[in-house]
Formats: sequence, structure tokens, C-alpha cells
Amino acid sequence: MDRISELKPLLSQVMGQDLSQTEILPTHRLREDVGLNSIGLLYMALAMENHYHIRFDNKDITRLTTVADVLTVLTEKLG
Repeated sequence: MDRISELKPLLSQVMGQDLSQTEILPTHRLREDVGLNSIGLLYMALAMENHYHIRFDNKDITRLTTVADVLTVLTEKLG
């Protein structure tokens, strides 16, 4: 399973809607295209911390603008 597919259930949980049939691309912007607001971004970071057993700091969260940014930060955190 690729990382974007892993993110869909986390995004669905945060947004309170089923995104399983929604196409999520690396170029999608988290706010404008996916529909997350600043609180949603924090909830998404918390969901990823719990799911992957990693920690985000404020600098990491401010880097999250697109789905590709999320994948980059996850790759860095997971090694």
C-alpha cells in the first residue's frame, strides 16, 4: 500500500467524511484542494503521530502545505 492510500483513512477521520473514493494527489493543497483548515491540519498531524508513532514539532506542521509535503515529512520521520 502506498503512503497516499495510508493517508486517506487518516484524512477521512479528521474531516469526518469518507474519502476512500476520492482521488488524492501529491499536488493537492491541504487547505484549498483537500479542505483542511488550520485546526484540521493539527488534527491530521496528531492522527499521523498516533498512526506512525512519530512526533511532529511546529516546524514540521508549518511545512505541510501539499500532500507531497506530508509525504516528504513522513519519509523523513520514518527514515
